[in-house]
Order: sequence, then structure tokens, then C-alpha cells
Amino acid sequence: MRRTAYTLFPILVMMERLLLSIGIGLAVGGLLVANLIHPTAGIWACAIGFPMIIACGSMMYLGRSLRGMRQPSPGLVDRARRLGNLAAARIDAVTLTEDRLGDDRISDIELTVQPSTRSAFRVLVREVLPVQGADRYAVGSRRVVALLSGDGPEVEIIADDATESSWQETTIPAPAAAGPLQHMTTHVVRADGSRRRILLQLGLRGRSLRVGFFAVAGAVSAGLVVLLGLIG
Repeated sequence: MRRTAYTLFPILVMMERLLLSIGIGLAVGGLLVANLIHPTAGIWACAIGFPMIIACGSMMYLGRSLRGMRQPSPGLVDRARRLGNLAAARIDAVTLTEDRLGDDRISDIELTVQPSTRSAFRVLVREVLPVQGADRYAVGSRRVVALLSGDGPEVEIIADDATESSWQETTIPAPAAAGPLQHMTTHVVRADGSRRRILLQLGLRGRSLRVGFFAVAGAVSAGLVVLLGLIG
């Protein structure tokens, strides 16, 4: 029987946003108390709220910058090599983001991948584009990728020589014939190639409910601070 594992990553993202909402509520409540009740009454709430805002906001910014760059388990690429789960891929587009790691730019790379055992597919990979060697990511060039999961879009660009005849002879269809552009979720792939189930999806569906929930959490936090200021 195949064991099912679950990923908690979306829940951690929800907790991060919830803490940010609570931090904003504490800070707003503290400022209201300081201005409307007593100048020093809301200091404790501001002292807690503002560091929470800074910490959670920084984590959210970093997470957005590195979205799609989650490194796979160290054994996944080795496993793909061992099983021969390699494929030829063509770079269809490279989009430079505003984010950097040192002098290198973080870039979104659109690939069309042609495995030998299933249909071609398109995937968006976020990579650090080095200043030296950027020509290796030229549009239209070929790269070798490791297929990290059996049927998902998770791949890893590897350093194998894509100019070898076996890779050059592989026919890679045009992007329009390879289906929609997919996004990687490497955190759902376990070291043995099996996939975790996502306990909570954070897509467009249900966004209004989540925003409302975070707004209520912030309002309740602010209200409690004001209430404590009135009581004290």
C-alpha cells in the first residue's frame, strides 16, 4: 500500500499572514489607545505589534521573491539520474525579476520539456541567472532537466551537456502544442518521488474569505487592545 504524506507549507503561509494581521491590529490598537486614552497606555501593544509586522512582512517579501525556487530534496536529482528520469528541455522565455542575490538576478524561465515516457509539458522555473554564464539561458537553447516526480511538472535544470546528439535529436514541440504553462511545487515531492497531498490550497478560490478572516483577526486584536486600555 502506498503511503500518503501531507505538506503543511500552505498552512505555514496562512499562519504567517494571520500573525501579520494580528500584529497590524496590535499596532493600530496601541496607537489608538495612546492617542485617545493615555500616551503610555498602548506602548506594550505597539512594542509587540510593530516587530511582528516587520518580521512577518520581511518573511512574506522574501517568500515572494524566492517563490518557485524551493530546492528539491537532495536525493531527488540523484534518484532521477539513477532511474534515467532525464529529459530535454527548451528555454522559451526568460523574464528578469527585480530581485537579486548579490550581483545575480532571479529570473523566471519558461521551459518546454519532452520526456521519453509521456507527453511534453510547459513549466515555469525560477532560477538565479548568473552574471557569468548567462548565455546558457539564451531563449531557444536546450537544457537537460531531471524529472523529480512521475507525473508532475516538477523539474530541476542540471549541468549535463545538452549538446550531445541524444538530446539534440529529441523533438520538442512548439509551446502552443505542449499545453498550458504550469508552476512547480517542489515541496509536494518526497525524496522517493511520491507526492504529498496539499491540505490547504491558497489559490484565487476562497481568497475573499481568507482576506475577510485576516481583517477580522486584525480588528479583534485592535479591539482587545482598546478594551484593555479602557479597563486599565
